[in-house]
Amino acid sequence: MRVKKFRAWDRHNKRMSWSFGLGVTKLTFDTKPGYCEEVKINDLSIEELQFIGLKDKNGKEIYEGDIVRIVGEQELDYGYSFDWKHNAVVKWDEDECSYYLDVIKKYEASICEDGYFTVDTFTLRKWHEEEWWIEYEIIGNIYENPELLGGELIEED
Repeated sequence: MRVKKFRAWDRHNKRMSWSFGLGVTKLTFDTKPGYCEEVKINDLSIEELQFIGLKDKNGKEIYEGDIVRIVGEQELDYGYSFDWKHNAVVKWDEDECSYYLDVIKKYEASICEDGYFTVDTFTLRKWHEEEWWIEYEIIGNIYENPELLGGELIEED
């Protein structure tokens, strides 16, 4: 069974509330260590963000609006492959009814003399060992870390 969890971004006060559930009328914000503030949802201008059902390589839950690092190798047609080392934003696609990764710095990568690979979006799903080797790592979110939307390629470890 799929776990349904939410968190909420308070646009007015620029803060995140965790463990937000359906039917909740109040949100709790950790405003400083040892102190929590409860606020009625009607009083907030909030952005609801759903848990997508996957965890990153460190076991952290991935939510809409997270910025993740994609690292791995994707097999392409005719024996070619592409190395992913990119940052992307977790988004919902209404037409496909699924989550996907929207690559921050889009470009066309040459893979052979007469072929290229467009680096723009990536399917967000659980990969099995016998498939491509792909890992996701949460590095922030679009609300608390807007500087990560600058489009930089990640550095190799």
